[in-house]
Amino acid sequence: MRLEQTGGVVHLLYRFEDAAALERWEASDRYRALQAEGDELAVPRRVTGTGTSVRFALPGEADAANWKKWLLTWIAVFPLLVAFNTGLRALPVELPLIVQLALTSLVVTATLTWVILPRVTRWAKPWILSEDGEARTPG
Repeated sequence: MRLEQTGGVVHLLYRFEDAAALERWEASDRYRALQAEGDELAVPRRVTGTGTSVRFALPGEADAANWKKWLLTWIAVFPLLVAFNTGLRALPVELPLIVQLALTSLVVTATLTWVILPRVTRWAKPWILSEDGEARTPG
């Protein structure tokens, strides 16, 4: 089964009749070839369970480490602030500080929300969702 999340995160789920069937599959040359190919493209994460009802949590940006979210946001905000404030200083008229801050916060927030952060989080998703090579999950 294939589960797709927004932003290009894909989960492959396999179901086997019993543990022996799983072991045979994992010992096969086909599995090893697919695993090697997948390791180049993805952050591996393995969850196993038994029974007719197995539950698991899908990782998402909300599960990312706070320091990673902070770093990505800062990397996106800093150049915007520098560029916009440099542009304001080039104006022939000096605006009051409160007007400068209002304009800066308006433009930076809008640009981050609709342009920069969606692209940055999509690009950095494997890094955001990983922790020591394992995908982070809720809880």
